[in-house]
Amino acid sequence: MRRTRTALGVLGALCALTLIVTGCSPKEARMSPEETRDALVALVHDSAAKLDVEGWGESDEPSAMSCGDGVKWGYTYGAPIPDADYEADAQTVLDYWTSLGITARMDTSHAPVVFGEGGPVQSISFQTGPGSYAFAATSTCAPGNPDDYR
Repeated sequence: MRRTRTALGVLGALCALTLIVTGCSPKEARMSPEETRDALVALVHDSAAKLDVEGWGESDEPSAMSCGDGVKWGYTYGAPIPDADYEADAQTVLDYWTSLGITARMDTSHAPVVFGEGGPVQSISFQTGPGSYAFAATSTCAPGNPDDYR
């Protein structure tokens, strides 16, 4: 029993040291730039699928950006503004993101907008106007060179 506790303690210390040396969270350390890009796009598309809205499309492919010694991705996805309850749709998105561990808040001072950060993304937003519904998101940072993806 004592040997098991000692082995677990040594293993825990090695894991902590690895995180300190690499400067990455466990999730970031395991994800490649391609995986962070794919996770970002999937989150945005899954969020859009929660809404009864047609006509979603990319304004462009995900774009690689620098983040310290790594690469992160930016992505936008939009649809023509529907005849809908904008605040209810924003609440649907906020609830979904919160369920995923994203810290989210809604601003209703103009057209409803939802802002989120953390969890699987650095930042994400959903806006209900003017003129369109749109998601804009930035992935977490992954080891790599953004020039390799441009």
